[in-house]
Amino acid sequence: MTAIDAPNTTVQDHRRAASISALLAGYLLTAAYGVILVDRLCAAPQTLGLFGLSLHLGRLHIPALAATRVLLVIPAILTAELCLVGWRQSSLYRLTAGGDASSRTDLAYFVCVHLQAMGRLNELLTLGVALISGLWLHQALRNLTGLDLSIAAWPLAAQVGVFALIYSFCDYWSHRLDHTALFWPLHRYHHAATEFCVINSARVHPAIFTAVLINAAPIALIAVSPEAVIDAGLYFTALRFLIHSRLDADFGWLGRWLIQSPRRHRLHHIRDMSQPIAHYSLAPIWDRLFGTWREDPDHVVEIGVATPYRHGTWIGPDLWRDYCEFWRGIAAPAVRLLRRRRAGLA
Repeated sequence: MTAIDAPNTTVQDHRRAASISALLAGYLLTAAYGVILVDRLCAAPQTLGLFGLSLHLGRLHIPALAATRVLLVIPAILTAELCLVGWRQSSLYRLTAGGDASSRTDLAYFVCVHLQAMGRLNELLTLGVALISGLWLHQALRNLTGLDLSIAAWPLAAQVGVFALIYSFCDYWSHRLDHTALFWPLHRYHHAATEFCVINSARVHPAIFTAVLINAAPIALIAVSPEAVIDAGLYFTALRFLIHSRLDADFGWLGRWLIQSPRRHRLHHIRDMSQPIAHYSLAPIWDRLFGTWREDPDHVVEIGVATPYRHGTWIGPDLWRDYCEFWRGIAAPAVRLLRRRRAGLA
């Protein structure tokens, strides 16, 4: 099975893919060198005076490094696509010359995310739920139960492994909640994409309430160092971009048990809802344990949803329509109860 149609390439396409790959590789080398320099700068606590303020780099370097390293993720995947599937089948081609309106939606949404517009909408549309802090919940649980589960003193690699396991478990159940009738109108926006593209990963409705499970619950359950949170977060960020890429890969044994693959995540996005939805997890072990694992079909699957979407760069109408539908679903039981009571009084 191939998750993506075989590319119809020409010599010119190969040359273009090679040229863009070289440019991206050069960018990656430059960015990697910048990361090394920042690592060295922040290896020990230092203080920088700026406009009369003292900036303690030893405290601030962790988020700065995380942001810098994320700059390496998408170009690395784009380079892999160009090398392995070619220009015509790459995300870059979809986002520039050969994509449909769905790809333009992905690009517009990605820009809004990085302009912080979606973050502010997330806080507003979730009525503040998105602001719930994992650290606050951890403190509340400790005060309530007297139990403080902390592994912050463990070696960093062990912290990252344990935290990643808990995070992937919470993400699995968060994702399954997203596919229930109640939350589907919001999660559907992500599934509305008709083409896979690396930045599909960022296309998540800003009102997604269930995200609090993965943003706060892992930290609430177990305390780890900030470095461990950022390292695990960077891994899952990279994986989310990777599984929405145009690469036709299943990762072999790792893809069957430990790491979600692009091929199987495409099956999760299948438009045909007559079959049970599968592959919810970023770590397939949870799908296997909870009965949502499926083997690959013997044909290329179509992705998307039956609900019509406008797509294109004007993303507001679709976001608002889905948000209103979500609240109508929330209100529906109360409306039915009120109608029954009125009918009984009549």
